[in-house]
Amino acid sequence: MQKENYILMAVKGYDIPEKPAQNGQPEQQANSGITCMFFPADNFEPIQNIMSEQIDRGRMPLKFKLPLHNAHLIGPVPGMYECTTRMMTNTKGVGSMTITDFKYIGEIKISVEPDAVSERTTKPASDSAASAK
Repeated sequence: MQKENYILMAVKGYDIPEKPAQNGQPEQQANSGITCMFFPADNFEPIQNIMSEQIDRGRMPLKFKLPLHNAHLIGPVPGMYECTTRMMTNTKGVGSMTITDFKYIGEIKISVEPDAVSERTTKPASDSAASAK
């Protein structure tokens, strides 16, 4: 088990009612819980080296489900959480990292810093006209 900091960005409850078996479909048991969307908090630097034919960009959230009886663990969202992670395998033997426990650490604030490109493109027209003379 390992402890890491994650940013909890969204929480959404779900409630799936029980469905009896019909038309060859198996019975579906009732299921309820909370879906949580986390981002690792280690590095949020933009990914600069993107190949031109590659469409995927950015960071995908980690999604995990939490039983309703653990809803009291969720503090303010978005927020920084210390998470205990563990490698688990499913019934097919495929391994994945899962969050087994978490606790609220503190508030997060997201700010935007202008980069050099946006500073060049947002200069008033009068400045660029004066520099062209």
